[in-house]
Amino acid sequence: GGVVASTANDERRELELPRKKVVIVTANIALQEQLVTKDLPKLRELLPWPFDFKIAKGLSNYLCLDRYDEAAATLLMDPLVDEVERDQWSKVERWSAETTRGDFSELPFEPLPRVRSLVTIPHDDCTGSACARASDCFSRKAKKELDSADIIATNYHLFFIDLVVRRNSENEASVLPNYDLAIFDEGHKAADIARDFFGYDVKPGTISYCARMLAPKNTPEAFAPDARPRVEARDRRSGEALQKQARLLRRAQREAQAHEAEPTRPRAHRTPDAESGEGLR
Repeated sequence: GGVVASTANDERRELELPRKKVVIVTANIALQEQLVTKDLPKLRELLPWPFDFKIAKGLSNYLCLDRYDEAAATLLMDPLVDEVERDQWSKVERWSAETTRGDFSELPFEPLPRVRSLVTIPHDDCTGSACARASDCFSRKAKKELDSADIIATNYHLFFIDLVVRRNSENEASVLPNYDLAIFDEGHKAADIARDFFGYDVKPGTISYCARMLAPKNTPEAFAPDARPRVEARDRRSGEALQKQARLLRRAQREAQAHEAEPTRPRAHRTPDAESGEGLR
């Protein structure tokens, strides 16, 4: 089932459910971090029973060892890398030798986009368990730790990716562990993100195009001659927009399917409906 917490007190009451696995979904990683570093530790002090909690982040938040190995062999020889990037790379190198989590939030600085792109992997390119470094993969280890958590703090993007994976695999795979209850924080932001995953964009040009296709050929008055060039130009723009939306949708589906989700056979639970997104990281 899904719960929309209207106030902090409501959210606290909904969390006071022993022996239930709870997912708290919020708008961004900053709010996730606040939950696991401030709010949930305080809640644990107040409740009469112990519980464990973890944060769930997407693949791009973790060092990819396979990409790192590849980049380390070529980056220093790249003439396009400037001094600032080289300095950051040296710091990432030292960090990579010490970290046990591979979470970029451990770094005392935000890596430049070029540096970060060298040591992270897009969902489309991740080979999951087939990767040569799968046994050392930080993202896979973090996902495994979620199994033992009573409360998981995630964000809307990862939550909806999980729904897509479950839907496309007929519940044979997932990104998040099975859970009993989902609580939506910053719920007013959920609809727009859900629309990106489950919605379709239909513009006036598309309707115009369909009308032209359905109009009898012997009724040219359906579209005045002087309007035809404008309609065709609008149709072309709409067609390009539709193609772009289709590519984005296919990419989101590939990302979800390529995500390193372990095959699971979920037990019955009351989660938001994957098709409609009802119940609204």
